[in-house]
Amino acid sequence: MKKSVLNFVHSFRYYFLCCMRNRQQLFWCLAFPVLLSALFFFAFSNLSKSEAFSAIPVAVVIEDNIQESHADTADAFRKVTDALSTGSDTALLSVSYKNASAAKHLLRQNDIAGILTLQTDGSVLLSISEKGDTLQQSILKTFTDEYNLQEAVILQTAATAPAKLPAVLKTAALKTDYIHTVNHTGSMDESLTYFYNLIAMFCLYASMSGFAAVINCQANLSDIGMRNALTPVPRSIVLGGSLTASFCIQYTCILITLAFNILVLRIDFGSQLPLILISCAAGCLAGVCLGFAVGSIGRMSEQVKSAVLMVTIMSCSGLSGLYAGNARIYIEHTMPVLNRINPAALISDCFYSMVVCSSTDRLMADLRNLLFVSAVLFLTGIILERGKQYESL
Repeated sequence: MKKSVLNFVHSFRYYFLCCMRNRQQLFWCLAFPVLLSALFFFAFSNLSKSEAFSAIPVAVVIEDNIQESHADTADAFRKVTDALSTGSDTALLSVSYKNASAAKHLLRQNDIAGILTLQTDGSVLLSISEKGDTLQQSILKTFTDEYNLQEAVILQTAATAPAKLPAVLKTAALKTDYIHTVNHTGSMDESLTYFYNLIAMFCLYASMSGFAAVINCQANLSDIGMRNALTPVPRSIVLGGSLTASFCIQYTCILITLAFNILVLRIDFGSQLPLILISCAAGCLAGVCLGFAVGSIGRMSEQVKSAVLMVTIMSCSGLSGLYAGNARIYIEHTMPVLNRINPAALISDCFYSMVVCSSTDRLMADLRNLLFVSAVLFLTGIILERGKQYESL
């Protein structure tokens, strides 16, 4: 037992030093994540600002003849538009009162999203341009439809059942809130998902170390594998020490990358540091197990296995939302089981749930699935690796 422990420690130390002296591997596991994180920061730092909602510029037209003949209706409409344009952060509209010709000129110049014209019957007519913002036009269309509907109900009630008018006005003034507000622990900036997926991809980069550890134990693929096959030390001990060293190195690199993102780039990963560290550890474990499983497949050459591994890493990262932020959401609606077995999606969702969700239920579910995927990959590697023998070296 003591000899096995010493052999394990020796294998761990030997492979740890080999990885630390491998400059190419250190670049991909440490320097590249830091550089790519900085590039992502410069690319997406203003994404939330560019997508922030701003008040919709509109021109309100109330002709003089309507103001004189329907003063109450005009004043009521003016109060509504003024209320919707009040507040620097909560204003829906940015209203400017113009005559018809001036308003049309602004619309042709695309300086406003639409024109709200008060009609003689109390309804509001919306005029828009084909070159305008479709989202802003949709909001204006919803507003005019609701206003005209309530105006028609009030006028009809006043004409047919005046006694019910106070109740109708009270109902019209009430707004039903269909949204339940849930407290969250951090920012909901959409650009953060790209950084979470980036860290997830870097966790899967641990598979390169795990892959190299397996290749160094295969006599048909490397000279080091030949020497390991001739030693009296069991291959399981050599492989176990190498995989443990791979995990420790990659976990250290991930912590350095995470510290750079949090302390230098000021990326919000939440305030639950122990859970962040656990999520990173689970992600690195999944990466090492992935490399172990792919490296143990068949008798293919090292180059073919390496290509399969890189395709797997980049495919998992893409499906989790690294290339398109809403990819994981789309998959969740069409094929949710894919998000439950994709390690990159599970890692990124761990960070997302820590920032957005107030409870840890979703995080714990992600960690359970991630550990399950890691166990399946590890067992797959053991099954594929344990039966290998070599006729000659």
